[in-house]
Amino acid sequence: METSLSIDQPVDQRISQNIRNADNNFIYTWQKMMATSPKGEIHIIDDLMITNCGISVPFFNTAFTSTQRSVTEQDIAVAKDYFLKAGKSFQFCVHEPWSEQSASLLEEHGFVLETVLPGMSFSDTVELPINKGELTVIQPSTEEELSQYLSLVSEAYDLPEWLAKQILNADFIPEQNVYLYLALVDGIPVSTSMLVNTPEVAGIYWVATGKAERQKGYGELVTWHAVREALQQGYSSVILQASAMGEPIYQRMGFETICRYQLWVYNVK
Repeated sequence: METSLSIDQPVDQRISQNIRNADNNFIYTWQKMMATSPKGEIHIIDDLMITNCGISVPFFNTAFTSTQRSVTEQDIAVAKDYFLKAGKSFQFCVHEPWSEQSASLLEEHGFVLETVLPGMSFSDTVELPINKGELTVIQPSTEEELSQYLSLVSEAYDLPEWLAKQILNADFIPEQNVYLYLALVDGIPVSTSMLVNTPEVAGIYWVATGKAERQKGYGELVTWHAVREALQQGYSSVILQASAMGEPIYQRMGFETICRYQLWVYNVK
């Protein structure tokens, strides 16, 4: 699948297009997970999209703008009204430079900067390492395999397993553009990743490694598996949102930081 980027475009223009593609993939993925969740809900007004996971977990109760702009008083009023009625804490997700332009307004309205996620992109111009087959990677299909996948995600992200099952739910997983990868060593599940494809770009999510198996490179290997799968499907660009701890690892792999997503939390009391 070809993207709309061209090597003839100026560098700034190509990066800006890549950020838009990354935004679209990120927002689409969150929207689909919440829309298919048993308690989830999506609320859209113009270009403001609100995702509600059904419980008071701000990371999954998120307000995005689908166009690149700063947050407005109207956005805040709409999001607050929606989540205050629902009685749930939530967050605004906005990336630079719009995050810097929005910071003062968000602080004025009681939001606190909780997390910064580096938005990163991998190009097919980067040479991939040789696949030495250190892991056996499968797409979980049986109930046992899916349970193993969810258990690793729950452990790695400190989520209750019932919540992981609600987010990665039985309606979302079968989507044709969603691919789950479960990595095993000697038959033992050790790590996970997920690929979600949108027209312009493939996005990697839920890279998770069991706590007892960390520092062995399994997370990196299962990420490489997702990258290879995306490139084999014809994508020339793969994106992800990293943690601060994961950013240097992904940079070493050849991912480039193209923006930083700021997550501004409002706690409903």
